[in-house]
Amino acid sequence: MGFFDKCICCPCLSKKQSVKVCAYILIAVEILSCLSINGEYSNYRYNNTLSVIISIAIIGTLIFLLYGMQTNNPKYLSQFKLVFGIVLAFQLIHDAIIMFGLVLLYTGANSVDSNMFEDEMMNANTETIKSTFKTVVVSFMIFVIIDAFVFIDYYFSTKNYINELLETIESEDYVRKEESGVKGENN
Repeated sequence: MGFFDKCICCPCLSKKQSVKVCAYILIAVEILSCLSINGEYSNYRYNNTLSVIISIAIIGTLIFLLYGMQTNNPKYLSQFKLVFGIVLAFQLIHDAIIMFGLVLLYTGANSVDSNMFEDEMMNANTETIKSTFKTVVVSFMIFVIIDAFVFIDYYFSTKNYINELLETIESEDYVRKEESGVKGENN
């Protein structure tokens, strides 16, 4: 039993149920993400467009995965490994850019604070604002790291399950071919 045997979101379920439940959860999260990005952060066009494209790719890939699991279609199952891997790479690059921006924002706030508020005019209200700003930035950094970890865990646990499922499908096909070949020879 490895680390990526089951998704960390659903460790008590079977592998198949874990993959399905996590897929549905990720689809819901990505849909909500698209809705909130378009509404709240419409000022950030680059981030908005890239996030929506990544979310749509994730949703599409997960739908194909669920369909492939339902029909035992190796084409859709294999597609998940490649496409979701590429999308995950873009997601991680996107997360790294966000983290870099947050670090710059956080360190920039520190340097601005040290230059701007050196005099004795600093009051408690300004200190509270700075503290709240830093807390929000650090909290968002933690969220981005957890988000990346969940996606990586989901990808590898699902990839392991798909590999097992593909082996099962392949062995069932082999047995079916053998049985049909045996029946053909006896007739």
